Amino acid sequence: GGLGFLEPVDFISTETTVRVEENSKQNDIAKIYLLDLAYFLDEKNTIRGSQSILQDIFIFENSSSLNFRLRFNERRSLTEFSGGVEKGLFSEKSVRARLRLVREFSIQTDVVLSANNLAAPVASLRNRKISSTDFIFDFSYRPENFIETGLIIKTGTTTDEYPVKPTELKLNSQTLRVNLSFAGSGRLRFEVERTELIRNETENFLPFELTNGNLIGKNYYWRLNFDYRISTNLQSTLGYDGRSQGGGRVIHTARAEVRAFF
Repeated sequence: GGLGFLEPVDFISTETTVRVEENSKQNDIAKIYLLDLAYFLDEKNTIRGSQSILQDIFIFENSSSLNFRLRFNERRSLTEFSGGVEKGLFSEKSVRARLRLVREFSIQTDVVLSANNLAAPVASLRNRKISSTDFIFDFSYRPENFIETGLIIKTGTTTDEYPVKPTELKLNSQTLRVNLSFAGSGRLRFEVERTELIRNETENFLPFELTNGNLIGKNYYWRLNFDYRISTNLQSTLGYDGRSQGGGRVIHTARAEVRAFF
């Protein structure tokens, strides 16, 4: 056809998502509704706003034996608080490769470079300039259609360069999972995770974005989720989460839910 010249690269596909949000005090609303971006993320008028772009490039996307994904993700934001204006920048550049050696066994590898920066008033503890490099290996084994086991190994380094003496964290994490399916009527998922954070010799404040909610030291999590369809109009869900962070006490959380459809 007319696009025959593209056949040599038909193994490449792309997906682009652009999102713009703006809550503004701008008096001339036409500048906002007509997307005059020069008036967006404006310290004088913006109450809350963000601009993001997500670009994925897939190579051999439809191949189950070997495929790749290249990702670029960036989000800029500005928020007005009573104490001042905060400007944020998040970016991610990653490469993913998925290889299926045999029908039952596959490996997914991710290399992720990310940055998470926030400029806030000097007195704020939210100021940060975080960069990280992570390597993630996901091994999946499915001996039968109704059962899948997996192991995720993650290692990486994260640095917050905002303090006078930068904070450096080293991460290593292992997650073991088991998934069971019950002939279309339900599924069971069990997961155990160990994450360890090692910090350099500083007493700096640790933003949540630096640790992702983990504490310095060893963190353990275990999760159990069970969904079961009792009948056509009745669905039940059971969930349990446990965690022990940084050598602290164990916290248990359980929930149960039954939904009826009429």
